[in-house]
Amino acid sequence: MIESAEEFIRLIDSSIEMDRRRAITDEASESVWMDIVSRYPDYEIFILQNETISKTTISILSRSQNWKTRHGVAKKRKSGIEILIHLSSDENPIVRQAIASNQKTPYAILKNLCLDTDDRVSRVANYNIKLRPRQQTSDN
Repeated sequence: MIESAEEFIRLIDSSIEMDRRRAITDEASESVWMDIVSRYPDYEIFILQNETISKTTISILSRSQNWKTRHGVAKKRKSGIEILIHLSSDENPIVRQAIASNQKTPYAILKNLCLDTDDRVSRVANYNIKLRPRQQTSDN
């Protein structure tokens, strides 16, 4: 178990593969993740690599000031519908494009993103809709 923000940072920054693996696979308490967010915001993007983070942590990271972190959340299949809805109207088109490409994004959100003012976002949303099975698109 990862016991502190400093331990997580040491693991991420380590040149030893086993340490970096632990940063991705070992659990940490919510308080450790929140300590990283508040004191080491440059490392919050690395929290998303951890396989054990909760939806609460993902939700907090979805409101990050850093668009790269929000982009990481938008790509994460584990993000819930509320987060996908929230990020589908993000100010940064790269974040919206990640929502449009996420296979877990509901059809209704994709339909809205098809009308996005940024051509890259609308193209990806249209493409993702075309990849969906016929019954999935007609049910939503």
